[in-house]
Amino acid sequence: MKPNRKHTFVLLSILAFALVARLLYLFAYREDPFASHLLHDAGRYQQWASTLASGQPWETGAFYQAPLYPYLVAWVYRLTAAEPLGVYVLQLILGVTTIFLVYRVTRRAYDELAGLAAAAIVALYAPLVFFETKLLSVSIAVFLAALLIERMQDADTARRDQGWLIPGIVLGLAALTHAGLLLMGPLGAGWIILDRQRALQKRLLRIASFVLGATLVILPVTIRNHRASGEWILISTNGGITCYQGNNPNAVGVFSTPPGFSGRIEDQQKESRRLAEQETGTTLRDGALSSFYFRKAGAFLVDDPGRAARLFTGKLLLAVANEEQPLEYNPRLDENPFRWLFPTPFALMVALAAIRVFSRRGDPARSRAEMPILLLVLTEATVLVIFYVSGRYRLPVVPGLAALAGCGLVTLWRGFAEKDRRIGVVAAISAAVAVISFAYVPLAHGDLRNQQLAMGHLDRATALWETGHHDDAVDAMRRSLALDPVFAERHLNLAQVLYRLGRIDEAEIAARDAVERDPESLEALFLYGVLCTEQRRLDEAATVFSAVLLRDPTRANAANNLLGVLIQLGRTDEARRLWHDLRGRGVSVDPSLDERMQSLSSTGK
Repeated sequence: MKPNRKHTFVLLSILAFALVARLLYLFAYREDPFASHLLHDAGRYQQWASTLASGQPWETGAFYQAPLYPYLVAWVYRLTAAEPLGVYVLQLILGVTTIFLVYRVTRRAYDELAGLAAAAIVALYAPLVFFETKLLSVSIAVFLAALLIERMQDADTARRDQGWLIPGIVLGLAALTHAGLLLMGPLGAGWIILDRQRALQKRLLRIASFVLGATLVILPVTIRNHRASGEWILISTNGGITCYQGNNPNAVGVFSTPPGFSGRIEDQQKESRRLAEQETGTTLRDGALSSFYFRKAGAFLVDDPGRAARLFTGKLLLAVANEEQPLEYNPRLDENPFRWLFPTPFALMVALAAIRVFSRRGDPARSRAEMPILLLVLTEATVLVIFYVSGRYRLPVVPGLAALAGCGLVTLWRGFAEKDRRIGVVAAISAAVAVISFAYVPLAHGDLRNQQLAMGHLDRATALWETGHHDDAVDAMRRSLALDPVFAERHLNLAQVLYRLGRIDEAEIAARDAVERDPESLEALFLYGVLCTEQRRLDEAATVFSAVLLRDPTRANAANNLLGVLIQLGRTDEARRLWHDLRGRGVSVDPSLDERMQSLSSTGK
């Protein structure tokens, strides 16, 4: 059934709103410090794409991360300036296109009203536009996920079995952006083979076309990886460590830094190799390294099945929780003034989708068109349980979940309009799902929530500092400490910033807090000594620098500062002994201090 003019007008209005609202959001985001200070993965993608755009190779071995996105960004950079703005515009356009695809998918599976409802839900979902304005692959993954289920629906009804080549190609592109979507391959093949309405030969031809399409896209990457590393690596080598990040002794269902890791993306590959080779006592190639961490994650789960069951249950609850679990960018701290144009909570989508699941109202003839939607939801749920839950990794489920939610909303409306007694029970179940979604994180993960917010404020503080907003950076650091005052490093960061701003008294308090929380931190102790020097408490400064040198006799900055303080105090005998000791051990002495000591030695003072 073709949409009537009224429905077409509503659809065009939704798309127009989505485009205008996104452009307003992007216009405001250009003033955000994160727009010019890229965090973690975004910074890595920027370096990767800029290197490719300049014609230089990025990696010598197999791809560490899925490669499609940085190559796409590099292509944009070749056409425009090597700045993210052009990429953001492309992602916003694809975001609006995703809304249209969700409408088509939902309309095919259910009806016109459900399609419009699903489109409106997606258009008003804030995390989509939040990540469309970040240099991250997730927006492309969402678009390809929507395109994949739309093409699967189309191929399923096509007469030509070879038409499955197209969804296979889309699957390959999706896997090169978000490797977890590769699971749609075997699930889709299983769906095809179970179609008893077609002859077995036709089903096999459809599967072959589907697999061929994906192979045509992925195989060049696999061959490139083999040439670069000598190993047959399908797409990338970070799968093992990503799995271990979600399944290790520190795991709680979200990204968890395993023991021995710093958590920094720029160091992750080197750290994972160093720690694995220390544990195995052998040199590991890229593929073997990934396999090592898959095995390590598996061993952790097998050793304690009870904990594994609790961890998987927690991941499922986090997967349906309303709050977005952050990696580097935290949507809960979004300060864009146009964010209120996107009020759809994730809990609403989950609750409305539950209505579709529990009511099963609708046209049975359309059930095949619904299957790609369900397969996408199943794929993403499986990926989140196997690895870990984050807002970024969860986002590709939105096209499927919104389609179910659109049907659920129309089902709810029609049920009450028709005074269907069963709809009350389903509505009660939906309300319970919404309550669980809203309440789970605040009730079960309050401390984790505070830690995530604290890290988000710290990231914003870094961005503010780097963009010249120094006082705002200090305020953001203080908000971070108020939420999570445990870590000494954050007190040290605040002390360093205050010192650079000349706010010595405040810096000394922060440095003292850092030392109290971590007496072994030589950085904090050294800075406290510097601040004592600034305050002319030279005897205390000498004691502090001596303590630093006692723990690390090679630390030249502490040695020189101690030497300078001893000279100022007139403790020349101690200064002379220290000077001879440093020269004897080959520790670099500041030229001005060296000259001063030579002068003192020559005069016999």
